[in-house]
Amino acid sequence: MEKYHVMHTDRDGMIAASFLLLYLVFAYLLVYWTKTVSGITLTRENFIVNIIMYVIPCLSVVSMVYFKEATLSSLGMNKGKSLWILGLMILSLIFYTQDLLLKIIIIVISEEIIFRGYAAKRLRASFGTWGSIVIAGVILGLLYSVIPFVSKNITLIQLSLNMLIGLSTQLILQKMYFHYNNIIMTMVFHTGVLFIAL
Repeated sequence: MEKYHVMHTDRDGMIAASFLLLYLVFAYLLVYWTKTVSGITLTRENFIVNIIMYVIPCLSVVSMVYFKEATLSSLGMNKGKSLWILGLMILSLIFYTQDLLLKIIIIVISEEIIFRGYAAKRLRASFGTWGSIVIAGVILGLLYSVIPFVSKNITLIQLSLNMLIGLSTQLILQKMYFHYNNIIMTMVFHTGVLFIAL
């Protein structure tokens, strides 16, 4: 484990909150623009949408943190974990249309790096533990609502359910991440839950 520890400030928390909001708007605009049902069918268009919606923001976060802090330890990663995660993401991209599990892995790695690795500790610096869970959970719930919203197939009950799922996901995974400071553990748990759910 890298010994470099980063203390996050209120400014970092506000930047993280702004990034999550921009990411949410970006996801809605992307799905609306392409009018593709992302994450459901294994089509080429969907592959490109998922790369733009998940992989590019994830790599942006990793690059932003690395260039600012010269380490990835604040994302819950060290050099060994980073290589393992990068390799898994590349393999998932190569065999993307072959298996639903590989598709889930891309989404999980991206969500974990963005919501737990990047945003969790930074939001906690500004808004406290529960504030960070609520902010990230609401944004995650709204992110889960992108496809139904764009396809105009969402009711208030479904939106509320997506918000509850987002908050629950954030609560469990963020608490796990804060306790163990291990992003691999949250990725494996998240992958297992999604694989069972689907």
